[in-house]
Amino acid sequence: ELDKLITKERVHEILHLLRPKYCQALKLHYLSELPVAKVGLKLGVSLKSAESILFRARREFAFEYVKQGYAIPTISKKTERSFQSTNSRPWTSNKEL
Repeated sequence: ELDKLITKERVHEILHLLRPKYCQALKLHYLSELPVAKVGLKLGVSLKSAESILFRARREFAFEYVKQGYAIPTISKKTERSFQSTNSRPWTSNKEL
């Protein structure tokens, strides 16, 4: 029960660090459980814009959550691949080739 309370406090703390539009979008979608289309209506934007806003809001929320020290960042396989060089052996230096 205490863990839930702490998590809830952390979520609200992070929400208030976000841009107002992002905070509102996340609250509408996750706390009020509105579908994306209704979030768009409440924000006065199209469905596609609402999807973009929620995507960016989730990304910024995750960034702030990690920045505040509440989580350890993880890198997905897709992100990890984007950091690798075109070298077939990315762990070797050019001198070794």
